[in-house]
Amino acid sequence: MNSYATGPASRIYHIVVERGAYTLCGLKVTSLRGTLPAKGSGPLYLLSEKPKDRTLCKHCERLKEQSNDA
Repeated sequence: MNSYATGPASRIYHIVVERGAYTLCGLKVTSLRGTLPAKGSGPLYLLSEKPKDRTLCKHCERLKEQSNDA
């Protein structure tokens, strides 16, 4: 099962690596899991479901494709 991360004011979401501390593209994720806090700038939060209203980070997308090709 994949985990995802996004910030409250971001239109982008990221794929989280297995250990859950960083995204596939290398950004740090907070340990809080669940729903997003109120809008505002801040850290990335873990989500258990892929956000339907956001776009996948282009760096995460590229790295995921590279790992699938290997």
